[in-house]
Amino acid sequence: MKAIRSLFIKMFVCLFAISLVNGAMMTKALAAAKVSTAINWAVAVANDDRNGYSQSKRNKSNKLGGVEYDCSALVYAAYRAAGFSVSMGCTATMKSDFKKAGFTYISNLNLSSSSQLQKGDILWRSGHTEIYIGSNQLCGAHLDYDGKVGDGSGKEINIKTYYDNKWSGIFRYGSTSTPTTTEATNTKTTTTTAKSTNSESYNFSTGTYKTTGDVNMRSAANTTSSVLKVVSKGTKFTVTSVSGRFGKTTISGKTGYVSLLYADLVSATKTTATATATKATTSNSTTSSSTSSSSSSTKAKASKYSTGYYKLNDEMNLRTGPSTKYKLLVAINPGTKVYVTEVSGNWGKITYKSKTGWIALTYSSKTTKYSTGTWKTSKKTYLRKSNSSSSKSLKTIKKGVKVKVTKVSGNWGKASYSGKTGWIYLPSTNAK
Repeated sequence: MKAIRSLFIKMFVCLFAISLVNGAMMTKALAAAKVSTAINWAVAVANDDRNGYSQSKRNKSNKLGGVEYDCSALVYAAYRAAGFSVSMGCTATMKSDFKKAGFTYISNLNLSSSSQLQKGDILWRSGHTEIYIGSNQLCGAHLDYDGKVGDGSGKEINIKTYYDNKWSGIFRYGSTSTPTTTEATNTKTTTTTAKSTNSESYNFSTGTYKTTGDVNMRSAANTTSSVLKVVSKGTKFTVTSVSGRFGKTTISGKTGYVSLLYADLVSATKTTATATATKATTSNSTTSSSTSSSSSSTKAKASKYSTGYYKLNDEMNLRTGPSTKYKLLVAINPGTKVYVTEVSGNWGKITYKSKTGWIALTYSSKTTKYSTGTWKTSKKTYLRKSNSSSSKSLKTIKKGVKVKVTKVSGNWGKASYSGKTGWIYLPSTNAK
């Protein structure tokens, strides 16, 4: 009996161990499949030049039938499309967002090459992020090179050979062991698959539309349903309900669905009696009141930002005017400090490298001209008792000496040198 009982126990232990191994293998397989889906989705987006780069219109559909992304929006969208529960954010919130979704942030790898990377790793540094898709390649969104929607240059969202972009670390899903994901290829994936997983990008309303090209009317709100008729370019039609990017309409006696990516909104539907009443009340007011209201609205919008110093949290385009429709002057790297002299809505006017233009302030942070940290004197500098040039000099600091600034007040930094604590004039120093 003892022998039989011992045999049963051994069999149970073996079966339990096998079940644990199988469970772990299944978990890894599922994780690998999700990562592979994210990679393939990102590759499909990069290979479709209807998709382009934009910060102010990130995750918004464009008139070409594509979607505009910035670097972080592409990464977030790819992993959301693969089923990862991650809230849409930006590079500044990625550590928190991806950690909640089961990713581990790793900062101790040698990222001068891709030798320590696994497919699906997300490369990150302050202001920029890309996806490692294997075979020494990265997939990422970079800059708006031509100021137009879509990717006319082929460089805005693309696949390129791995490069050292001074990455701070990576986000890796699940175990740090090498996942057995399917290798992503640079072959073009069907646009329908890529777009159908990104329905959260669309924000259409009911109303009157006008087609911008010939477009199919379908029997259902998808691209796989039967075509009822072809609607000619320039046709006006009324949308009575919206499903994703499709609008339900009746044209020439046929009722079906038209992709609103190929149409412009002429006028939106008036939805509520309250809105009508408000409009009536407004129309009874004087022109000067209307103008005043409009002016107040503009001021309220502008008041979110103010003049002063800003630090760019992401790559920014400097444009000739306060909108993405204006000509691109130059791209500005993340981390750059700029001084905003004028504000219009979400845009700030600056001068950068002798060029004066406008940047979107959405992905920037208000800051001061100077910050705490290690500074190096660029000439002979005095350590003074208080933050004033008329204050008593405590020490003379020679050119080329490094000091640590612990507090900033205007153009002055509090620092300690040779046993004395006082204030130095920061324009006489250079940041570390």
